[in-house]
Amino acid sequence: MPKWNPIFGHLLVMDKSFKTLKMPPDLVNPDRFHALSEEFAASDGLYYMDLWPFINPMLLTSTPSYAIQTAQRNDLEKPDDLVSFLHPIAGGNSVFTANGDDWKHGRHIFQTGFNSAYILDQAEHVIVEAEVFVEILEEHALKGDIFCLDHAAIKYTMDISGALTLNKRLHVQRNPGNPLASAMRHTIGWHYMGDLQGGNMSGPAALPASAYCHLHLPRNNLCLFSN
Repeated sequence: MPKWNPIFGHLLVMDKSFKTLKMPPDLVNPDRFHALSEEFAASDGLYYMDLWPFINPMLLTSTPSYAIQTAQRNDLEKPDDLVSFLHPIAGGNSVFTANGDDWKHGRHIFQTGFNSAYILDQAEHVIVEAEVFVEILEEHALKGDIFCLDHAAIKYTMDISGALTLNKRLHVQRNPGNPLASAMRHTIGWHYMGDLQGGNMSGPAALPASAYCHLHLPRNNLCLFSN
């Protein structure tokens, strides 16, 4: 475990590691923790991180063997923290936060969508959106400019999701102003306070937006922010 401070927990360690390991400021959170684990690579691959009040203490793994134990071999319950964390997006309990019979029920609903035969039937829609994605990459290659591949890939993913789940082409790749896609992105941006761009962690500053969702919307609705 990194050096722990009785007042600040591991917040000071995170700050120091950014400078020591020369991490880029827009590094996403999972990559930060992986880079931090390199400081004690000779350990067993398990370590605690105390980042309260931003998030409750976590037990992290940095080795495949422990990752398999926690994610596949053992049916570990999902923590309660996930419910409030995902509520503004999922509108309440979901397959991402449920346990036991509730999870089985939710998984059964989605199971047909992951059937191999069904996925093959949808290949045509995926190819259509993939062609648009390739065109965009080719345009950037011809211009020789620097662009954010993550943003382009997310728009591509949203177009595929729209085609497969809503049976509708959203055209997010060519039309970033699509109302549905824009609202979903703003919802995540409000709740996680910029984490989509990297560098910021959800915490007290995100509470007003989260509180609005909890107080003003039914449990089964999705809170959408858009400008």
